[in-house]
Amino acid sequence: MEDQPFYARSIPVDLEVDADEGTAEGILVPWATPTPIVERRGDALVRYTEEFARRSFDRAARAPGRIPFTYGHSSAFGDRLGSFTHIEDRAEGLWGRIKFDGSKVDAARDAVTSSHQAISVGFLSVVPKAFSERDGSHVIRRSAILDHVAAVPAGAYADARLTVVRNLTAEDLAETDADIAAAAELAERQAVLDEALALVEAGKRWDPYR
Repeated sequence: MEDQPFYARSIPVDLEVDADEGTAEGILVPWATPTPIVERRGDALVRYTEEFARRSFDRAARAPGRIPFTYGHSSAFGDRLGSFTHIEDRAEGLWGRIKFDGSKVDAARDAVTSSHQAISVGFLSVVPKAFSERDGSHVIRRSAILDHVAAVPAGAYADARLTVVRNLTAEDLAETDADIAAAAELAERQAVLDEALALVEAGKRWDPYR
């Protein structure tokens, strides 16, 4: 499987840092927060509004330990600051607790309390399909794969970038309840559309007699 280009979104956060325990926790992605996004696709700019539906990151909640916490969006071993011990769906957004790597506790604490007081999530959209956004559309992300979370300089949530991170595995792509619900909703919409088109076609058969 080829490397997959991931979306990156920077989000100002107020992480609660426990220096003694070497942990930090806070909201990683807010739910239902429409945000203007501008992305470059080749020579063109695509502008759309994006929001995340609740439970869209169920995959991450099932296996939080696989999600690394990094310095910037670097995949270099030396820039790994820790990993997640807990990720859960809360009313206000996706919440997570980070455990800093033993040798990086001081560096990680200094980063998230001074120069890098924002986080940036690297993710791939599953529903809707990645990079299917149309200019001027409103996109509700119902299912996504969280690849990593990075400490970055404080910035706006709408910081839109694409990065190539790693290969996806079959485990990454395993269906969640959010995928199933989204597929059912799309199928229902398609059934209604098909019925409407059938009625239009049926009406056209009478045109020669009118």
